[in-house]
Amino acid sequence: MEGNVNRMKRLLWILVRVAALAIVLPLGATLPTPSAHAAGPGVSSFYPATKADYDAWPSRKYAPPPNTSSFPSGTAIIAFYFAYSGAIAKQTVYVGVVENSKGSVMDTEAGTLTNTSSEQMFWVRRPNKTFPDDVYKVTLTLDGLPVGITTFTVGGSASGSGGNGSGPNPGGNGPAPGGNTVKVSPFYPVSQADFNDWAKLNYPTPARATTFTSGKTWWIPLYFGYSGAVAKTTQYSADLRDSAGKVVATTGPYVLTYAKGRQELYIPTPNKADLPDGTYTAEVLIGGQVAATTTLMIGGAAPATTGVKVSPFYPVSQADFNDWVKLNYPTPAQATTYASGKTWWIPLYFGYSGAVAKTTQFSADLRDSAGKVVGTTGPYALAYAKGRQEVYIPTPNKAVLPDGTYTAEVLIGGQVAATTTLSVGG
Repeated sequence: MEGNVNRMKRLLWILVRVAALAIVLPLGATLPTPSAHAAGPGVSSFYPATKADYDAWPSRKYAPPPNTSSFPSGTAIIAFYFAYSGAIAKQTVYVGVVENSKGSVMDTEAGTLTNTSSEQMFWVRRPNKTFPDDVYKVTLTLDGLPVGITTFTVGGSASGSGGNGSGPNPGGNGPAPGGNTVKVSPFYPVSQADFNDWAKLNYPTPARATTFTSGKTWWIPLYFGYSGAVAKTTQYSADLRDSAGKVVATTGPYVLTYAKGRQELYIPTPNKADLPDGTYTAEVLIGGQVAATTTLMIGGAAPATTGVKVSPFYPVSQADFNDWVKLNYPTPAQATTYASGKTWWIPLYFGYSGAVAKTTQFSADLRDSAGKVVGTTGPYALAYAKGRQEVYIPTPNKAVLPDGTYTAEVLIGGQVAATTTLSVGG
């Protein structure tokens, strides 16, 4: 009884905080000048961990805990770790929601972030119960906006739901080997025309396309790069979720042909029904586990991208990026060179005008001297019609960039709006 009372109190607290945010956020005059990821705070990593690692976290000087995605039958408590930036200290609310494979909410946990940029752990439990053997999805929101999705499995026999075995390289049901070692980057939507032309044009890197025309959306094409797979064994699939988080279309599983490569696929809707206008989230799963997510919009997005001007656009130092908020948003100095060994993230600054507040989306890519995308971030929404923005591009798994020359590009509504160059090392 006491556990149920505490659970109801916690859910009531979450609803009160969300209701308060719904009242306050639309009042533009009360919002601070946009900081990194102006649409709200963002996370660079989010994954499950054990309760033992949660308990030991302070004694380990808050080092990132091991990523633990599988738990034995009878587990009652699951911990989670995430790294975040762009929060409002002592105001930004985080909420973790755990769903089983049927989409039923099993538990929630919420709290307030105490810093603008830091790391956080929390845990969820089944009061007087354990988690049944199953594959679970966990959605993390910051101030009501989804910023991360992860999965975990309870029980050795638990497995994700498979596809119908149709499509190219059809595979069987459930996860396959290699899911824990495969790295996916980049991952984004592409136009239907680019999807159809990919093979005939000898597999070029397709352009990002985050907006699709109404009435032609019974299939959504996607592109991703990957490494660390087991050739002809590792399986991949993809889901499409609406703005409420409901799966509206799915495809796969299929088998990756190579250990490292690039892949296009599309997600069809049931009975080829066109999707309603709105914002959607696509996720690619490797071996039944979510490996990357991206967002896209159907219909009504033209006003959000038409007429947006970006100027200036340039790299800034990591120190200036971190100090931007605390120093009250000064215009940062341009920094075109970064020291070797400290380059798993590249910070950028740009000014803009002509956006649709809280609607126009921006993202950023980093390319090496050969033009290959080696880091990407976004999309996020611009908070204002005109303003200034800082954002950083992380590398996959925080890998340090080799010395060399790189090109960064900022995209508005999926279209390149400005580019700049930078150097790493001598």
